[in-house]
Amino acid sequence: ELWRSHERMRERLVGFVRRRLRQQLRNRGANRSWIKQASEVLDPEALTIGVEFAEIAESAISALRTDLLPLCTLVTPNIPEAEILAGIEVGDETGMRKAADRILSLGAPAILIKGGHLPGGQVVDLLFTSAGERAWRADRLPAGNAHGTGCTLSAAIAAGLALGHELDG
Repeated sequence: ELWRSHERMRERLVGFVRRRLRQQLRNRGANRSWIKQASEVLDPEALTIGVEFAEIAESAISALRTDLLPLCTLVTPNIPEAEILAGIEVGDETGMRKAADRILSLGAPAILIKGGHLPGGQVVDLLFTSAGERAWRADRLPAGNAHGTGCTLSAAIAAGLALGHELDG
């Protein structure tokens, strides 16, 4: 019985995410083909909500791993989100690669791990696809609050895919 309740919860979560995303895109005037493309980029922002929702969060993470990742063209976690999805600690580029391997093994065809949470004077984002690995490096900018920059990047990628641009590795 517990398994069935988890399955129902998983189905509801996946359905809710799909419906909500499509509703938001329609509200902004998106057509059907744009919605199909944009819904394939997953930025797992909600994974770092907090420990007070631990039981619900674990069920949501499980649903995300098994049900949503295989539906995506690209997953764009930051370091803490990649740690949750992969179930390992990520402290450097080697850790980013290990996390990417684990997340790709869950069915996501491509992953962009955003490295802004790692220490150091340089920031690196790593894209992993079937074509290989690509890195973007830049000096860290002195920013007081960089919250939302990863979401903006993910939205820009979704828009580019919706316009017909390819995700290259």
